[in-house]
Amino acid sequence: MKHGGKDKHDTKTGDLLSWEPKPPVKIYSEEQVRAATLQTRICHAITLAIKESPLGRKDIAAKMSKFLGEEVPKNMLDAYTSEARTDHNISHARLIALAAATGDMRLLSIGPEMFDHAVIEKRYLGAVKEAMCEAAIEDLKQQKSQARKTWKGWS
Repeated sequence: MKHGGKDKHDTKTGDLLSWEPKPPVKIYSEEQVRAATLQTRICHAITLAIKESPLGRKDIAAKMSKFLGEEVPKNMLDAYTSEARTDHNISHARLIALAAATGDMRLLSIGPEMFDHAVIEKRYLGAVKEAMCEAAIEDLKQQKSQARKTWKGWS
């Protein structure tokens, strides 16, 4: 075995240098959902969520139905993915149910990202709060410095 590395015959040990953390924010790439209208963008996102799910449309519809306590037929999923079916826009409640059924939280990010906001896992809220506090402290330090200059007659 080479010093500082793994044996070339070792297939069980991962390469620590190739590890990358999962992104804390789950979003679609612009190429995945590029569209002229918001509704078409949502159709593309729904199509991807369904396509990438290990479940079939019938099972997804059943899980959505159970989540909502109301019938969501499979053909309604087909309508939601069709750009031509402008009379069948998915409701917010059903979009949430679809995210729950597929496990694809990217569906929930489409609206917030339009306003420079993100959907993150709750476990990261402490880190966000800490970063916000650090930014506020830096802002207060700058205000204090400016106030001191004004008070001392330096500006």
